[in-house]
Amino acid sequence: MTTTTMSRQVYSRSTKLKKNGTVVGQVAVDHLVATRIKFILFYTASHQAVLEVEPPPHLARASNLDCHVDRVLRVIRCEMPSGVWRYSVTSPEAQRVSLLVLASPANTSGSPVRLSGGLVVSHLDDQLPIMRIFAEATQGDRAVPGLTVEATVFGPEGDPVTVVLLDNGAGADIQEGDGVYSRYFFELTHSGIYNVRLSAFGSWAQHGSKGEQEDHHKYVTRTAIAGSTLIHPNMTNQHGRDRDLLPPARIPDLLVVRTIREDKVVVLTWTASGDDLDKSRASKYLILLGHSVSDLMTHASSVNTLVQEDVIHGNLSSPKEFGEREYLALRIPSSFSKGQGFALMVMAVDEAGNKGKHSNYVTASFDHPTIHKKHWQEAQKMFQDVVIKRPRHRRQETNFLQRTKNINKMILPQEMEPLLTKHQRSKRSESKKDADTRADVSRNVNTGIAILLVGCVLAFLVTTLPTCLARRATRGERGKTDTGNLFQVKIDR
Repeated sequence: MTTTTMSRQVYSRSTKLKKNGTVVGQVAVDHLVATRIKFILFYTASHQAVLEVEPPPHLARASNLDCHVDRVLRVIRCEMPSGVWRYSVTSPEAQRVSLLVLASPANTSGSPVRLSGGLVVSHLDDQLPIMRIFAEATQGDRAVPGLTVEATVFGPEGDPVTVVLLDNGAGADIQEGDGVYSRYFFELTHSGIYNVRLSAFGSWAQHGSKGEQEDHHKYVTRTAIAGSTLIHPNMTNQHGRDRDLLPPARIPDLLVVRTIREDKVVVLTWTASGDDLDKSRASKYLILLGHSVSDLMTHASSVNTLVQEDVIHGNLSSPKEFGEREYLALRIPSSFSKGQGFALMVMAVDEAGNKGKHSNYVTASFDHPTIHKKHWQEAQKMFQDVVIKRPRHRRQETNFLQRTKNINKMILPQEMEPLLTKHQRSKRSESKKDADTRADVSRNVNTGIAILLVGCVLAFLVTTLPTCLARRATRGERGKTDTGNLFQVKIDR
C-alpha cells in the first residue's frame, strides 16, 4: 500500500509586467519543512516568460534543478532542493505572471518554525479605534526571536499598508525576546473590513536534541493570517482625528547603567517612545527625581523635574525614533545626592502636549555604585563627543577640572574618555605642548647661566693670575727662596 504525500503552498506572487519588465524575489524553505520544492510559473501571453533562479550558497551550482516547459498550458515547472533561492521573471511582452511555490512535508523528527498571530481592536476615549497586531514565532515549545516580522493591512480603500512588528518590549510589545512581535495600527480611517496578513523572514538558531551542543543557523520565511475586523462607521470619528489625541507609548524599561560617586552623575538608558504610541518620535522627555519611589507616586512637593542644565550627555528635547536606545547622563543635585538614595522615572511628551504614562521606577545610591556592563559599553561609544558646559570663574574652573579628572579615573578603565569634550582634549594637548616649551626655555636659560659663570671664572683667572705671579716673584727675591717651581709660595712667619 502506497501513500501519497500532498504538497502545500509556501509562497505565491502574481504581478502584471510591462514589455521587457522584470520582477525579482526570494523564497526560503528550510529542510525541516521540505527536502525539495517546486517552482510553478504561469504566464498568459503567447511568448514564454523567462524564469531564472539562483541557487543557495551551499550549492556550487544548480545541479539538482529539474525544469520542464509546457507551452500549451503556458506553465514552467522547476523542482529543486530546499534552501534560499533567489528568482527573477522577465517577460518579452506585457502580460501577467503568477509564481507558485509548493513543498512536500519532510520526513524529519525536528520541529519547523511556525508563525501564528492575531489582532485586538480597542478604543481611545471611546472615539478612535486602535488595532494591536501581534505575531508569534515558535519552534516546538521554544520562542524564535530575532526574525523580521511584517504585517500587511488590507483596508476597504486605498493601498495596503505594511508595518514592522517588534519584539523589543516597548509600545505594543510586552516582553522583549519572547518570540511575540507586536505593533499598534491606528490608520483605521474608513469603515469596512480590514484583513491582516503576516510574513516573517530571517535567520534563527535551530536547536537540536539534548545530545547536540551546537546550534545551526537557518534562514526561514513564513506567512500567516492574523485575522480580520469590521470597523463600523460610528467608530471612524473624523472629528477626533483632526486633533492629536494619541499620547506617546509608555517607557517600560528605564534602567540605571552607572552611578559615579565623585561627580554625583547617574547614567540612564531606555527604549525611545513614539509621538503617537509607537509611531515616529516624541517631542521631549520629562524626568522626575525624588527621594524615594513613594514620593514619585504621591507627587510629593520635594519631587524635582530635571532640566537640560542637569544633563551632561543627551538632549531632553531631541528624542530618538521609536525603538532606538536612549542614553542619558545626569548630574544629580546636591540636595538629592546626600542621604540613603534617590528615585527616578521618565515619561515622553508629544508636540500637542499629550503625556505618555510614566515609566517604571528606578532607584540608585552613590553609596552603593551601580554598573550594567553591557549597556555601559554602549554608553561609552555614545559619550565620545559630549559637550560639557564649563564654569566661568577661575575657582570653579579648578574644581571642574579636578572633578573631570575624578570622573575619568573612575569610569574610563581602558584609555577611553567619554566625558571629556573635544575642547578639553585639545586643551590637554595644548597644555602638554606648553609644558614642553617651558622645559626647553628652562634648559636654555640654565645653559646660558652656566656659560656666563664659566666666562666669569676665566676672566677672573686671566685678570688675577699675572698679578699673583708677580707678587710671588717679588716674595721669592726677598726671601731668597727657590723660584724653580712657580706654584710654591713661601710664607714669612
